[in-house]
Amino acid sequence: MRRFSGGVLGFLLLAPALWALDDPKDPKKPDTPSPAQEKTPAEQYQSLVKEMQKVQQEFFQAYNKATAEEQKKLEYPRPQKYAARMMELAEKNPKDPVAIDALAWVVQNTGGQGPEGKKALAVLLRDHLNSKQLGPICQNLRYSDPNAEKDLRTILEKNPHREVQAQACFALGQYLKDKAQRTKTSTAEAEQLFERVVKEFPDVEVFRRKIESLAKGELFELRNLAIGKVAPEIEGEDINGQKFKLSDYRGKVVLLDFWGNW
Repeated sequence: MRRFSGGVLGFLLLAPALWALDDPKDPKKPDTPSPAQEKTPAEQYQSLVKEMQKVQQEFFQAYNKATAEEQKKLEYPRPQKYAARMMELAEKNPKDPVAIDALAWVVQNTGGQGPEGKKALAVLLRDHLNSKQLGPICQNLRYSDPNAEKDLRTILEKNPHREVQAQACFALGQYLKDKAQRTKTSTAEAEQLFERVVKEFPDVEVFRRKIESLAKGELFELRNLAIGKVAPEIEGEDINGQKFKLSDYRGKVVLLDFWGNW
């Protein structure tokens, strides 16, 4: 019985030292986070986004306070600085939904340019063709992708989401319109794509507007404002309050000056 009591007593005397080894607050223990403390991929993504936003806000605050000479010396914090870190996050977590968020961020913030932008775009089109997040990428493809026509056609054909199909259809129409105007070729297919947007995707919103109205604007431009077309009628009042119509000046040289204050 004495032996048993002595063993218990020895354990009780030793216990504080053992507990100290497991105490996360022990100053002698290395400060390493437990698995529960490590950030999830989604939290890492949000931290990067907030860090970028904070740096940009600090830049604009400094810019607004600086003199004209000081402003010239300030360097805008370009997103490319964070693109490599976003790519690293996507590559470390290829199966996590955050990978698509990170890749889309890189493409949208680099315009699909530079090593990271081109790589992110390639991975998105290769591994995430069915993603709902490809919609906003379509405008980037229009401007920065050397294979824009092919890639937009692929997205329009294979992506299952109406919102993405609508934006791919609209961006492809814009790309073909610009191409036709540069090469002085027919804009017929571009018109067909805009008509498809109006017919099939009237309820889809993009840029906080119905994509239908954007497509109708493109159609109006193609059919009424192209070089060689008769200018649409304009009615208004001159500086003296006299009413006039543009057609009143048919046969005369007319300068139209459009301006605004945005």
